[in-house]
Amino acid sequence: MTNGGRQDIRRCRARELSSPTRTHGSLSRSRDVPSPEEHAGIVEGDRVPDPNRCHVSETGVAVDESDACMRECLVADPTWTDVMQAVGAVSIPIVVAGLAFVLSRSQSRSGELLKVRLDYYRTLAPDLNQLMCYMTFIGTWRENSPPEIIDLKRRLDRTFFCAAPLFSTVVLEAYIELMNATFETFADWGEDAKIRSNAYRRRQSWRGAEGWDSAWDGYFTLDDSATISGADLWRYRELYDALVAKLVGDLDVTRARSKYTTDEVSLNAHAPQRIDVTGAR
Repeated sequence: MTNGGRQDIRRCRARELSSPTRTHGSLSRSRDVPSPEEHAGIVEGDRVPDPNRCHVSETGVAVDESDACMRECLVADPTWTDVMQAVGAVSIPIVVAGLAFVLSRSQSRSGELLKVRLDYYRTLAPDLNQLMCYMTFIGTWRENSPPEIIDLKRRLDRTFFCAAPLFSTVVLEAYIELMNATFETFADWGEDAKIRSNAYRRRQSWRGAEGWDSAWDGYFTLDDSATISGADLWRYRELYDALVAKLVGDLDVTRARSKYTTDEVSLNAHAPQRIDVTGAR
């Protein structure tokens, strides 16, 4: 009970004590002392209300004035602390529900973004791996013709640049750096991009169903006598690993590794040592 309520009760009790008395015979008696008739009623278990202290309620029931006073005091006007407590009790659940809705909506959007990113990664990763194998002379490099590699570039560009707005800028930068190390673009009008390598080893090791087309030699920027250094191959692998690591980082599903190709990958059936790829003698 608040301090205001206690003060009201004390005032009610003081009003009762200061109320006028009534006489019974020759004796002066306060209103709290029962008359013989009232006393008889109490003994019989049925208290007789004092008419000076009673009034009839709207329902027709006699109500003791002191009890009504007590009830009136207990229902006193609320203080500002009572109002603040009531407002807090009502507003806190509303605020909590609003925050829960906002967080749920934000998490839903983040989940949808990660799902779309993952779908694009599943499309990009195999093509990027195929391109890395071709440029570093591992895996299926002997089975891919130069026109197929150019088509691979176009497919990668089409898919990646559609997905680029969904990924971070570091992914875009890593992709452009890898593609610039792979292809020479902006040639003459109507010409395809050229592969930054040479045809010498590829022509010798070609495993296609048909023979090597001499026109394919023009798809490369280096002539047959050029040497592709082991350092250049390592550098290319580092660019590939950096791009894949940034893609995985944007997926937010695991900690991205720094390397996605192993040191045990051989080059032209040699040991892991990265030797130079010599051209024609």
